[in-house]
Amino acid sequence: MTDIRITNRSQIKPIIEKLAQNGEKTLVVIGPEIEDIPMYSVLKNRASDIFNMVFIPSPGFNQLRDYYLKDISVVTGATVVTATT
Repeated sequence: MTDIRITNRSQIKPIIEKLAQNGEKTLVVIGPEIEDIPMYSVLKNRASDIFNMVFIPSPGFNQLRDYYLKDISVVTGATVVTATT
């Protein structure tokens, strides 16, 4: 979960590598927006069954979005990654 716009592969690559080292093959990202290049990587990995990744647009706008992400993280046990963390 993030409030950061994902614009390139390098933003998600370390997370995928860490999950892969732990034997995980699935990642769900809730965020404001994902650009074409990282989306291409997501689709490529999904099509070749290397890594399953789902991107869900985050709900709300501005400060309300932050509150929603925090609420969702409490319910799901997820980690929120923000520009300040």
